[in-house]
Amino acid sequence: MSLPESSRGDRAIFFDDEPVESVLYAERRTGPSNASAFTEARSETEAIASDLAAGKTRAAIDSIVRLLDSGQAVPLTACEAFVVALTDLIPQCPRPLLPKDTGDCGAALRALVSRTELHGSDAVSTRAQTLLYRWHEGRGEYAQARSIVGPMLSRAERENDARHAASLVNNYGYEYLLEGRPAEAEPYFQRALERFTRLKDVSEIANARANVLTCRFALLAPNDWKDLVPQLTETHRALRTLRDWRVRKTMRLLAELSAERGRLAAAVQWVRRAVAASEAIPTRLREDDEQYLGGLERP
Repeated sequence: MSLPESSRGDRAIFFDDEPVESVLYAERRTGPSNASAFTEARSETEAIASDLAAGKTRAAIDSIVRLLDSGQAVPLTACEAFVVALTDLIPQCPRPLLPKDTGDCGAALRALVSRTELHGSDAVSTRAQTLLYRWHEGRGEYAQARSIVGPMLSRAERENDARHAASLVNNYGYEYLLEGRPAEAEPYFQRALERFTRLKDVSEIANARANVLTCRFALLAPNDWKDLVPQLTETHRALRTLRDWRVRKTMRLLAELSAERGRLAAAVQWVRRAVAASEAIPTRLREDDEQYLGGLERP
């Protein structure tokens, strides 16, 4: 990682405060003072950039926290570069697989959110917040993730950002679902489905329907699942046609339905397909599917 050129350009800004004697007699001892407010933090930001480039992630993250907590002036370009570097560590998918031994990414991201908000950069702040709630999600900290998603949703709604708000409504519900609270998750998925329907977003409509079905399968007695089969079949067909990896959701439900009907071999095949669907996605959801498959295959 390297800092953007605009950060380096701050070095060329100087006050006109060099002593006149120094200029007249060519006795330049100190020179003019650097006028950039970012001078004090320059060596630290460059050291962080070097550590990130060298793969010294823990040291870099700890340094980001110390630097931003110190109150020193840090240019927005440097903050943005740090957010970009952390994006490479935190996959942007549900329940991301987080790299081990990387230090407290959460503390670094919280500090970056605060600092970028002070800079007035909504775009960088939103990106950092998204990383932060995914980081909590990857750690199984779903209530903490909701505490990030909730204010993001409120802001998207205030700004009439319909697409972002629809995604955040869905993600807010998904935190409840991941926490094993389908009754609380389903209303959010219904709201997301309504919004995506207005937006005519075919893939997100199918995904929201799969989320609603996941809740209903969890909440209904198996004897009542038969009423959900037509919608499940339609939603599965839509996700499969779109080649969307989230088809694993309907595959899991089809597996559970097959297992309930005593068709164990079919259930195993459905779960194997679910595992394969997320093969290229760095998500812990694949581990859930593998665990369920292991239970079905266990004698």
